[in-house]
Amino acid sequence: MSWLDNSMHNELDTELNVLTRSAFFKQLKTHYRATKHTQQQSLFIAMEYECISQLRSVLNVDNVTYLLKRSVQIFQDNLPDNAVVGRSLKEINAFLPDFDESQLDQLIECLQSAFNVPIVLPNGQILEVKPKLISAMFPGVFDRTDNADRIINQMAMFLGYCDQTNSTSQHFHLDKSTLNYLNHRVAIDRLILGAQANDEFKVVYQPKVNISNGVIIGAEALIRWESPELGWVSPLQFIERAEFTGMIQPMSLFVLHQSIQALDHCREIDDKFIVSINLSASCIESNYFVDELEYYILNSGHPAACFEFEVTESVAIKNYQVAHHALQRLRDLGCRIALDDFGTGHSSLAWLSKMPLDTLKIDRRFIVNMLHSVADIQVVKTIVALGHACGLDVIAEGIEEKQQADLAYLELNCLYAQGYLFGKPMALSDLLVKLSDAPVQSRSNQKVKISSTLCDVLHCLRLS
Repeated sequence: MSWLDNSMHNELDTELNVLTRSAFFKQLKTHYRATKHTQQQSLFIAMEYECISQLRSVLNVDNVTYLLKRSVQIFQDNLPDNAVVGRSLKEINAFLPDFDESQLDQLIECLQSAFNVPIVLPNGQILEVKPKLISAMFPGVFDRTDNADRIINQMAMFLGYCDQTNSTSQHFHLDKSTLNYLNHRVAIDRLILGAQANDEFKVVYQPKVNISNGVIIGAEALIRWESPELGWVSPLQFIERAEFTGMIQPMSLFVLHQSIQALDHCREIDDKFIVSINLSASCIESNYFVDELEYYILNSGHPAACFEFEVTESVAIKNYQVAHHALQRLRDLGCRIALDDFGTGHSSLAWLSKMPLDTLKIDRRFIVNMLHSVADIQVVKTIVALGHACGLDVIAEGIEEKQQADLAYLELNCLYAQGYLFGKPMALSDLLVKLSDAPVQSRSNQKVKISSTLCDVLHCLRLS
């Protein structure tokens, strides 16, 4: 740590003999301001020590402390002499002034090789420590700015992102695309908080149909967001951030209110019409939120049976007892419960028989590949049989071609479907037109003669 300002020696972490967090970032900002108008590039690198902290359950405090100290020493010993090192909450941070990025791979390889050598604890126990390494050049891909805190905040954001990722990689390096993604995520977090008040959300509806006769039995209510600043934001992006920011419950209640208005119109055409609403983990884990659902359903002017609530497999099994209690409350009220994206989680026949369910929705990935994979046909066939054995309706999601619909109904005994073949998510006005034009026939499970084209597809698949 020869590059340290003399004043910093009084701001050392006494346990690890490295700078405290505040002292480290003070030093980093001082260096950034001194070099921001030059072409000099520096390296920020962090060693995440969560893997050591997790050993507290199997090692005593002294051994964990020794292991952490030894790991920090290994980290420091394999950095250049001018490295400035400091402690943070979950990482040991370092920055290397005037660093050549072409040397990064060699440095990472050196560090990983050093950590491949087992560490011997004072009690003789031998352990291997494989810390995650996180790096970023600066200014590097960061926008050059006079505000050093902005750079540091973006670095902290990247550290958090790496901490949360499920990747097994031991090294993460910040590139431009990842930085753009993280900045976009921050913008979503900032703007979503006022989106509902600014009337930026809208609800669209995707029809669900009886394949045998084309009758629309209901629709799934889906939220969409058009931000004046970001444009249309993908639900895959903003739903996750709504969970993170705590906006998911107000958003879900907004969808419920819009769905009640949709039922006001749809049930004038078909009084058995059902609207489906998605519930997230935080929704079903909140008794207060379920109370809100009950209140609005009971005061909607519609039978509770007109409301179906969808939860994904992963949400339902994440906290089984809590999920079961919340879903049972809604079921006791008279609402229907659907298990979405079935086939992607870890459900079993015993588990399904205990959950208060009415419907299984087969994950679209199996449906999309049916015409090209005998294995996926068998998976779908098994799920349909499983659902029927549990007394559940089964819906095939992601139907885009007539051959898929024919196969699902005629060959696999799946009566209901949802997908672009029957309609993309649409405005309520378009749904009402489609509902008015749809055939009104009695349900029939009678099979019709399978088309010759479908026979050819099945024959080819069975030969392949």
